[in-house]
Amino acid sequence: MRASFFGFHVTTTGLNSARNATYVSAHNVANMNTAGFSRQQAVIRAATPLNTRSSWGMLGTGSEMTGINQIRDVHLDNRFRSESAILGRQHALTRGLTMSQAIFASFEGSSQNNYFNNFFNSIQTLSTNPTDPALRQNFLQSGDNLSRLIQTQAAALRSQQLDINAEIRTTVQQINILGEQLTRVNEQIERAEINGGRANDLRDRRALLLDELSELVNIQKEEVNFNGRNRLLVHIDGQLFVNHDSFNRLDLERREYPLNDGDAPGLYTIVFDHGTIRVPFNYQNSRTLSGQLAGLLQVRDGNSTLQTTGPYAGRSYSPIAFRGVPYYKMRLNNLIRGFANAVNNGTDHLGNPIEGLGEGHIGNLRADGTLSGIPLFVPVGADGMPILIDDPADPNYGEIDLDAINIFNFAVNPEIRSNPSLIATHFGTASSGESANNFLLGLASLQNNRNLFPEGGISDVIATIMAELGGDLLRAETFHETQESIVEIIHEQRLSIKGVSYNEEVASLTLFQAQFVALSRILTVIDGIYDVMINRMGLG
Repeated sequence: MRASFFGFHVTTTGLNSARNATYVSAHNVANMNTAGFSRQQAVIRAATPLNTRSSWGMLGTGSEMTGINQIRDVHLDNRFRSESAILGRQHALTRGLTMSQAIFASFEGSSQNNYFNNFFNSIQTLSTNPTDPALRQNFLQSGDNLSRLIQTQAAALRSQQLDINAEIRTTVQQINILGEQLTRVNEQIERAEINGGRANDLRDRRALLLDELSELVNIQKEEVNFNGRNRLLVHIDGQLFVNHDSFNRLDLERREYPLNDGDAPGLYTIVFDHGTIRVPFNYQNSRTLSGQLAGLLQVRDGNSTLQTTGPYAGRSYSPIAFRGVPYYKMRLNNLIRGFANAVNNGTDHLGNPIEGLGEGHIGNLRADGTLSGIPLFVPVGADGMPILIDDPADPNYGEIDLDAINIFNFAVNPEIRSNPSLIATHFGTASSGESANNFLLGLASLQNNRNLFPEGGISDVIATIMAELGGDLLRAETFHETQESIVEIIHEQRLSIKGVSYNEEVASLTLFQAQFVALSRILTVIDGIYDVMINRMGLG
């Protein structure tokens, strides 16, 4: 049965709808510049009509607002996060390789080659008078300068590795913070939506957290219905991270053993802390891990397997096929080990004798004709003394461990530094006496020996290292710029859908205002009709 004041009811529903729609538009305008906010839209429909049970048909009862839609594109959101993870990785790679190049820059062409050149020049000068004390001292000083340069470079690379390690710790902490915030927002959303509504602003906040998380590491998220409850699951590279109102914290453990020779001690490995058990985060073997975390791990641990073999290569247990800090340390190690082996033993990278070096410094003769029997370059410990073979089962137990030479301990033999007369100068019976210098001349010729390494000579190895590093950096920078463009395009596409348009909202407000004014006029007309009927015609 229709009420006597049915017209007031119909008009009032329209006024309420216009008013509420105005509030929604005002909320949009108020959050035009709010990060992560997505445009909202009032859902207004005709209210359920009345059946007049007559030839009139159905009688409309006004309008009603049934909800507030959140304008988002789920596909674009997922695409944005996927591409953001790739961008985060490329950003970390670019920064890491830029630092590596800066470290090598002071040794490129001018400096590193100069130190080698100075060393070979001092040999050439010494060969003119092998017994001259000043020339011997100059030769040893140039060797010291070369070893200090290499050790300084090694220390800089290790420092970079430690800096990246600290950045990994910070990144993992940020991931955990975002995981905790996601669980709290999920709880708030669940409470807000318990009666069937939709918490749009809370969902925007959650989406923003997911955007931030995707920059750090690649994620996969899904919302599932479990026993009538909507639950959000977030996986990091396929491993469960957030289980709606709880999350598996990422934790850090210091490695007991290094992945690569020359790694800084105590680098972090990552595990998932499930409370009662700790599950390794299998980032080393992952082919899909992305985000800033992946880039940092690649620069810190990446050692291409191409350099884990060969006579001078060190040990590597890193399956990360990327040329990071360990790779370039190993490349430098190969250079120094090959160079030291040539000087000490007179052989090239294949173990073949080098013409003009006899049996190397160890097997050649001093100026007084006695056998040298000691190497020129040795590994030294923290005490400045040569590192010895400490395995009693080794037949060379107690002798200098030449296999231990690396960029961190490469040095001129302290015994020769304290007694320059121990420098080997010649070999063979045809060359004898204090002026004999064929070994020194052979050492000087190493500068131009193109068979010393697989790449060629010493300068060729240095040029190859710099070319590899420059190529890796250029590739990373190019991919980074391209990825930035991709992310920006997707971001603009998202904004075109979820962003607030000032002009559109003003148009909506004008429309709702006109609707409100028109309904107010209708209400005035109805009020006038009832006033005449009740007060003037006495129908009351």
